[in-house]
Amino acid sequence: MGSILSILDPLRDGLYHLLLAFQGGLAPLVGSHSAWLAIVALTVTVRVMLLPLALMQWRATRAMQALAPEVRELRRQHADDPSRLRSELAKLYADHNARPLAGCLPVLLQAPVMVALFRVLASPRLAGGPNILLSPMPIT
Repeated sequence: MGSILSILDPLRDGLYHLLLAFQGGLAPLVGSHSAWLAIVALTVTVRVMLLPLALMQWRATRAMQALAPEVRELRRQHADDPSRLRSELAKLYADHNARPLAGCLPVLLQAPVMVALFRVLASPRLAGGPNILLSPMPIT
């Protein structure tokens, strides 16, 4: 695949192998339901691993929401002086230890993982072979 997403192939293949491990472990316990339970287990595992990033994003968003009334007031007061507005906003953020872009980094770090996880569930071929998730499952 010659797309920009091909840089995520190692991550996608790693998630696929983890999915196969979950499926193999669940197969003796739940039989033909192991594939969908493995998908659920993989999704939960990935979300738990990304939880610290989600919490960072949530905290940054809450901090910016708390400052929103003050930011609106500064924008109103200094609407005619953009350089003064920038300096006042910088001071406000520094005084409250807030960073306007702090909520973006966690999203940027989570996005490749979520795209790779989607590709595990949608790609017809993975790790050099057919995606077993897209193969008909035998009914037992």
